[in-house]
Amino acid sequence: MSEPTLDKIYKLIEYVLLNEEVSSDEILRSIADINEIAVTLNAWCLSNAYEQVYIEVCNKSFKALDESLEHSLKYIVLKNMEGKVKQSSNVLSSILSMISLAIDTLKRIIETSIVIQEEKVLCKVRKPIALSDKVVEKGYLTLLPIDTAVFLTVLGYVEPVQALFRR
Repeated sequence: MSEPTLDKIYKLIEYVLLNEEVSSDEILRSIADINEIAVTLNAWCLSNAYEQVYIEVCNKSFKALDESLEHSLKYIVLKNMEGKVKQSSNVLSSILSMISLAIDTLKRIIETSIVIQEEKVLCKVRKPIALSDKVVEKGYLTLLPIDTAVFLTVLGYVEPVQALFRR
């Protein structure tokens, strides 16, 4: 990867790590820059794919890009969970909100629901939805695998039944 490419990645990492509170707009701009880098790198690698030296350079570059981006995104999620990402009305804020809601839902299931029958939880249907080739209507109670319950809760289709007392 070229020096300007690495500089853009470094700026995202530096911005996220060194600032107490970060802006989802600024992160999104950095992600767009990194996507541009990935597309350019991919095009360059495809145009030079016939030479072994370039293949090795590309593999190492993609690995570095992948690892840097993965660690940055994990840290952004952690910062968001701590309330240190200034939200805007953009796609990143929506994604971070869904991740936070999924984690909160899983926590609530563990703390207040009874997990039964091979890691399933009792849920109340909030909106009609097709489950196992059947349409279930609002108010219906159903057992769902925990992962399905979490994601359908995030999407607003079900709500795990709270069975345990919580102060």
